Amino acid sequence: MITAVFIKGNPKFIKTELAKDYYQEIIQFMEGLGVTVTLDDGADYTCPPKADFYVAHSRGCGRASCFENKPDELANFIRFGDPDGICHPKDRAWFDAGAKGIPPNEHFVFTADQKLAIEQKVAEIKAKQSVSNEVPPRQSASRRPSVR
Repeated sequence: MITAVFIKGNPKFIKTELAKDYYQEIIQFMEGLGVTVTLDDGADYTCPPKADFYVAHSRGCGRASCFENKPDELANFIRFGDPDGICHPKDRAWFDAGAKGIPPNEHFVFTADQKLAIEQKVAEIKAKQSVSNEVPPRQSASRRPSVR
């Protein structure tokens, strides 16, 4: 079983149907890949619960600070709608212009690159889990003639 935490963005901007639909699309996509998803509101001064990987949106990307001293977990932190993460080109232009006011509608578009990032992370984790679940070959005990 693979677990993920989806960390929401700024509560001021995620109350719209567009944002709700975006979040639901991401969650359903991950569940379709066999991932058990936990939602995290990304409240200030909090860290998400332990998971195999994390998907954060916009302000939720700040939760990466929870893993500053944990490079293995930080490597499993995917950022959407953030200048250091995966953005729609119009969203990136908004950031480049200073990210003033309300984000563009494209801030809430589940892009092909975002889907690919999740698919790659899930495949990576599955590969690691299958290696760690392999049973080593059975080794026969040596028989000494004098022991029966």
